[in-house]
Amino acid sequence: MQLLRIQSRNMEEIPELVNILGNIAEFNPAIKEYHYSISFFDGSPKENFKGSFIDFLNSINESGKGLILNSNQVQKSISKLFQIYDLLLLIDKEVTNFEKSKIKDDSFLYNNIFLTITYFDSGFWEISCLDKNLLNFIKTKQSNYEFIQL
Repeated sequence: MQLLRIQSRNMEEIPELVNILGNIAEFNPAIKEYHYSISFFDGSPKENFKGSFIDFLNSINESGKGLILNSNQVQKSISKLFQIYDLLLLIDKEVTNFEKSKIKDDSFLYNNIFLTITYFDSGFWEISCLDKNLLNFIKTKQSNYEFIQL
């Protein structure tokens, strides 16, 4: 199993995530029909964020499966953010794979979840995918990356 690590540019994480998700949908349009879970998030909202941002954070970080969304809802959620500090976004056909008791184990993430997108400490992205061709396609769209062997 390989992990694609992409270095982030300062304060560019929102457009980078939109770009990565666009690359994924370009390669595999069917992924728009998969389930998405924002399983962990820390960041800040745009000034015009509607509702309570604390409630939004709690709906993600305190839920047993994170915030389950479809592709369009993920895009809308991203558009409401000013900055991402940490993120765990899971994409899979099965919602049961999003249970936090299961995803605490990295090997479960990398071997059972179709696509895992992680953003760490405002610095870099890590992407794992059960489809190696998709991972290679994402790589071709990036300039500052490395593969990590797991």
